[in-house]
Amino acid sequence: MRRILVAALTCAVLAMGIGRVRAEGPGLQTTVADPKGAEEVWKLEGKRRAALIAGDLKTLDELCADEMTYTHTNGTMDTKKSYLESLRSGVRYEAMDLSDVTISHFDNTVVIVGLARISVKSPRGPIGFQARFTDVWAKQQGRWRFVAWQTTRMPE
Repeated sequence: MRRILVAALTCAVLAMGIGRVRAEGPGLQTTVADPKGAEEVWKLEGKRRAALIAGDLKTLDELCADEMTYTHTNGTMDTKKSYLESLRSGVRYEAMDLSDVTISHFDNTVVIVGLARISVKSPRGPIGFQARFTDVWAKQQGRWRFVAWQTTRMPE
């Protein structure tokens, strides 16, 4: 009886530490495993993607850390400055739908991983693909900031 009680209490404690959040915002069609303390970052991630699709560079500039890196599926890497410049000069994200998302919270860092279906219009033409992604946010001077994005293209 005591073992059953201990097992039940252990399960209850673990369940309190991990929440389930219905994904909200543009391009989110999945349930997300979201640990306690990462809810604010998940909302900011939705705001980042909405700004990206809307071409709202002011919001993107505010959300991105100065040290941000954005690694594309072809292996090229942008800094915050070069990434925002590419968006100013004609690259336009039309969709970024996330699925199979898992969020891990480590003190002042949140790591989001999952699948993304991305549609982009560039000066060279439209691009559409599915990729695995890693998205990193860090708390800097009391604010959560977007610090890194890395994608690996999936076979179609």
